Amino acid sequence: MKNKNLIIENIVLGLEKQIGPIATLKRLADVAHSYPISEEQEEFEITKSILLSNLKKKYAPLKTDQYILPEFPIFTKLQSIDIFFLSIAFSYNHTYSHFSALFLNGLINQRPADVYLSKYTMEKRPFNNSNSNMDESSLKMFFRKSPRITSKIIQFKKNDILFIEKTKNEKKFIENISINSSNILCDITVTEKHKTIIDCIISPQYAGGIITVLQALKKFEDIDIRFLSDIYEDMSPVYPYWQNIGFLLEKSHGKEKAQSWLDQINKTSHKFYLQKGYTDDWIYDEKWKLYHPNIF
Repeated sequence: MKNKNLIIENIVLGLEKQIGPIATLKRLADVAHSYPISEEQEEFEITKSILLSNLKKKYAPLKTDQYILPEFPIFTKLQSIDIFFLSIAFSYNHTYSHFSALFLNGLINQRPADVYLSKYTMEKRPFNNSNSNMDESSLKMFFRKSPRITSKIIQFKKNDILFIEKTKNEKKFIENISINSSNILCDITVTEKHKTIIDCIISPQYAGGIITVLQALKKFEDIDIRFLSDIYEDMSPVYPYWQNIGFLLEKSHGKEKAQSWLDQINKTSHKFYLQKGYTDDWIYDEKWKLYHPNIF
């Protein structure tokens, strides 16, 4: 019989070759091992029946006989296991971002039901930030579509852990923090507050929607406009999301903050959209050259 740790490592290597370094079972085992179990509570096996089956469905056509999972008692956990606690098993090389980061940074009070983790993998973006990407008819067609949602999702009961790919140079805007999850102290990384706001404005589908982002901005009372612009410039988005930021800053902090943002950002504006899902009844804001739904 092979060493159990070696068996786990072989499983991990096999999975990572096909789906990338997301589901390290050894990491899951390390975290789950310290999870307190009451003898009175109902137990069930999460590894074979939940974890691997969802990896097979969501990521790659894995063959069951390629990965023979050993029977470890530490993989047998409670029905009441917390999705956020479970996500820590997958966070060893991921950063909590978007909706999760809004909560961890204290910008929203209610913890999201799903977990959002970013992996910084790409060296550079496939497009450059030029006016060739700003053709008005192409933009309208592009933003009429529904927002794209990552296909890299692990489902656990009624909740999801979503894995979002980000550019590698953005990794500098993360912070290390310690949190108490299920009475266990865990070290994780989370996107910095200002970076989190930009991420959420660019991809509100990962942040509970644009109204949630606006509410988070209102709570971000000590927002630093210069630092926000520095991060935005470093990220260098393809599309003019600086207009969306300015629009939401004005809605949340008033015209003075919005003007400070304009003073920091010296860019040409284009007719643009607050989010995906554009329809013809959207309102056009002349100042920010921005179409937005009538929800403000």
